[in-house]
Amino acid sequence: MQKLRKILFVVAFLVTLSILLASGYQVFRILSDRHESQSANEALNNLAVLKAEEKAPISTVTELAKEPEEKTETEETQPPVETVPVTIDFAYLQEQNEDVAGWIYCGGTPISYPFLQSNDNSYYLYRLLDGTNNPSGSLFLDFRNSFDMSDWNSIIYGHNMHDDSMFASLNEYKKQEYYDEHPTMYLITPEKSYRVDLIAGIFGRADSTFYDFPVLEEDREAVVQGWLEQSTFETKAEILPDDRFVTLSTCTYEFDSARYVVIGALREVEG
Repeated sequence: MQKLRKILFVVAFLVTLSILLASGYQVFRILSDRHESQSANEALNNLAVLKAEEKAPISTVTELAKEPEEKTETEETQPPVETVPVTIDFAYLQEQNEDVAGWIYCGGTPISYPFLQSNDNSYYLYRLLDGTNNPSGSLFLDFRNSFDMSDWNSIIYGHNMHDDSMFASLNEYKKQEYYDEHPTMYLITPEKSYRVDLIAGIFGRADSTFYDFPVLEEDREAVVQGWLEQSTFETKAEILPDDRFVTLSTCTYEFDSARYVVIGALREVEG
């Protein structure tokens, strides 16, 4: 009987040890994958993104000593030209991967990422820009959309990661206060740059109508009105008849198959 107890104790110990080792390995893999994703995105931001404050520093005494030129009456009355706060090196990005369609940036938030497009909506779900398998995946444009963002509504997907990366911070738009602090984003493509005036944040499911494509022209006004009525925040943006839109989609966990999307109007600005 004593011998049997010892055997049972050893078996129980080995089983417990194997479970702990397996759990430890899973934790290690999760942390390792997150680190790999974060490092890759930090590298892309360092190599491909130039922020406005870095673009044209005054670096010489001569420049500092220059007297300001007198402005003409026309120049004084013209409003300042709006430009995007970042410049993206698309030559570098597309050299790494020709699937790069653009970059999305929201100052003061974690969102500063490239987005890609493949011939389906699953390839970049769990792949980084260089094709490495990773649970964080990449932001990606719906395969049904035009690569140049010329459709009436373009849909970009991203994971809701626990470390607040990718599109996790979209969920903050469930609160009016967060929208008030971050009412705009910027979307840059190789050809054009846009300010994204956010107009709605909506709960739905994976089969919700805000994923319908295309939206018929005669239905568009009603679709936009539906977005506004369902929104978790009240927008300050003016909505124009010829606006085009971008829908940013991520998972949320309030109910089964829950999704949260943030929708914005694309307003072209200087690159």
